[in-house]
Amino acid sequence: MSIFADIAFRRRIPAAHDGLFTFSVPTALEKKITRGCIVLAPLRGKHERGVVVRLHKNVPLFATENIIDVCTPSLMDDRQFAIATYVARSTYTPLARVLPLFFPKKIFDGTGRMPQKHMIALHPEKQKELPTGKKMRAVVEALMSGHAEERLRIQKKTNCAKSVIVNMIEKNILQETLCDMFSYAPCHVRDVSLSPSMHALAKEVFSQKKALLFAQRGSGVMDVLTFLVQKTCERKQSTLIIAPRLELEKIRRAWEGVVDEAQSAVFHQHMTAAEKARMFWKVRSGQAHLIFGDHTALFLPFPHLGRIILHNEKSGFLASHVQPYYHARHVAEYMANTFAYPLVFVSSVPSVELFARRDIRVFRLPTRCLPPTVHIIDMNEERKARNFSPLSHTLQRKMLEHLTNGKRVFLLLNKRGMFRLLMCNECGEVSKCPRCHVSLVTHQKGKTFFLLCHSCGGVFGIPPRCTVCGSTDLKHLGSGTANIERTITEYFPQYSVLRIDKDSAKSEHDFHALCRLFSEGKKDIAIGTQMAIEGIDFRQVSLFGVIDADAGLHVPDFRVPEKTYGMLFHAMEYLQKPNENTEMVLQTRMPHMPLFSLLKTHDTEGFLQSELKKRETFFLPPFSQIIKLIYRHAKKETAFINAREAQKRLQATAKRLFPKESVSVTVAPALFPHQQGKFVVNVLLTAKHPHEIIKHTSLPPCHIHPHPLQTVE
Repeated sequence: MSIFADIAFRRRIPAAHDGLFTFSVPTALEKKITRGCIVLAPLRGKHERGVVVRLHKNVPLFATENIIDVCTPSLMDDRQFAIATYVARSTYTPLARVLPLFFPKKIFDGTGRMPQKHMIALHPEKQKELPTGKKMRAVVEALMSGHAEERLRIQKKTNCAKSVIVNMIEKNILQETLCDMFSYAPCHVRDVSLSPSMHALAKEVFSQKKALLFAQRGSGVMDVLTFLVQKTCERKQSTLIIAPRLELEKIRRAWEGVVDEAQSAVFHQHMTAAEKARMFWKVRSGQAHLIFGDHTALFLPFPHLGRIILHNEKSGFLASHVQPYYHARHVAEYMANTFAYPLVFVSSVPSVELFARRDIRVFRLPTRCLPPTVHIIDMNEERKARNFSPLSHTLQRKMLEHLTNGKRVFLLLNKRGMFRLLMCNECGEVSKCPRCHVSLVTHQKGKTFFLLCHSCGGVFGIPPRCTVCGSTDLKHLGSGTANIERTITEYFPQYSVLRIDKDSAKSEHDFHALCRLFSEGKKDIAIGTQMAIEGIDFRQVSLFGVIDADAGLHVPDFRVPEKTYGMLFHAMEYLQKPNENTEMVLQTRMPHMPLFSLLKTHDTEGFLQSELKKRETFFLPPFSQIIKLIYRHAKKETAFINAREAQKRLQATAKRLFPKESVSVTVAPALFPHQQGKFVVNVLLTAKHPHEIIKHTSLPPCHIHPHPLQTVE
């Protein structure tokens, strides 16, 4: 009986259902083709590579073509297919669009094969003969142990050129063999010394299926994690550490010396295709016992995964912002529930949803460091005192004190550019991007000022007059990082200033170079956006100033207070020193907000409890679930018509399935409704069982975001 294969292709092809295509398996290939292998098949007049998802004997109702050849043996196991199916089902995405997450591009197209290394050893018949050349003698002496060594290692050890070794191979003094670059080897973890109480706590964490380490910097959390990795390695299993991309490098550096670098791997979405392929094979071979990565690392082919550690699980950098819309926390929890991987959350400010969970054991680790003194500055009072500078008098005074004492200062402002708005003083019109309809930001390059759209990247000249009323009375409002840099240079000309944002750091290499300049003491003051916090070494920083602590608080999203508190508390952690008093200055126009008073007293649990009460009152997560349906269309009216139709159908289904439950279906344009030439309208479904409502509703075509971290975008 004929065998058929359902295949997923990497290229985007409009397809019904799960996006799979059915082909016949030739008799000659029946024993070679297995689930998960990559095959070559005819598609639209071309030969395309695809992944075999299913093998079956169900004869389709249409004529099928034969698979041409097998390119790569199976690279996906049943565990990975189960994860792929979960992601596809939970994100309402065709399975064919999920499977590419499991294959780096070079692995899929066959150009990223397992790296090979050249091993050399003394020829058995020439072991007692020493060559006359000095370099050759050094090579022979280095190989006297009789074991084969990697050619590159011998070259470095003996400081000889490749040509010397090639010459010795030609003369039969050495013999060379090729072998896989990566292979399994036992892992050795540096021993960690724990106090009796910490040792007992670490053992308790190790025994839990799910645990939350509610810990700040300086609490000994690194020692606990080292203990977990050590015990996992003793079982000949690997550990996966997931963290937001911006924090990944700092976390990896903290583990240097704990595990040999050859037995660790780093994988994230911003790596080159060649680096991804190399790390793929390193993990698959079992050589990497400690894997660092962002949300994309969850799909690597782990042969013996033993534990998942998830840092800062609420971060938006752990979520996919393109379809499929998944979050690392949900995928990690699925893996923990399905395959019994122990899961450890590590956070100083966990998400409200995680804090409310009762199935996760919480371990609190108090910090051993001195918390910074927090000063909350009312910028309304500064204006009354005729101070129109973006720097309050208190911040200026504190900066001078700390700089005079030889310390360094970091200032945070999550707004890049020179000025935030260009507004007409006559009619109040604000210059906006003609494509995105968002406010344009004033930037400066040399002596030239220009307007830049931070949404689409459009560049525009400064208009000579208002486009609405024709007035020439135009005014720049609001400060960006570039303007703060200029202001600081005027106030403190004797000190050097550094700006770290996307404008000054065009690449990752530039970013790390700028951070090193400040960390090594070559600059006295740094002004940067949130990305700078994760790259800077704060050991010599004693003052942290937040220019605009209200930034983002005016966005109509229920998670904004949680995000703001988390960001500011995270910054406070870097200032904590064992034997040094540090200070933090928060400038705000809303000093009486409970968020700031709780931040001043370092009462994180108090903040989370207050947020839980608010969310219970307004029926928000974790007391409900929210699903966002995104409708895009070139015409605004059509986008709204489709969204309103979806709203009616969802309300009808909810009334039929859950007549006694509270269900909310709202329609609203996105915060930035004009995106890439289309108008965007969101439909928010809030209910206890929104997935059931979606499942039983026929909806107009849309993108479905099952776990939106931002409901208004």
